[in-house]
Amino acid sequence: MGFQFGECFLTLVFISLGAILGSYIGSKARNRFNNQMYLTLMKYLLSLLTLARIIYQLLPSNFNTLRCRD
Repeated sequence: MGFQFGECFLTLVFISLGAILGSYIGSKARNRFNNQMYLTLMKYLLSLLTLARIIYQLLPSNFNTLRCRD
């Protein structure tokens, strides 16, 4: 018994790199934006992510090649 992550290794690597890079970029960018610019930017980014997720859901299910397989 144990956790076997061999099939999902690439996904775990990308998730880890994204978390590290996101934390680093966020720390550097925190002092460069005022509050109003931040709120406007977040609204646009969330709208863009929502639109991307809707489009992703409409595509065929075999489109995502990084998904872990059973």
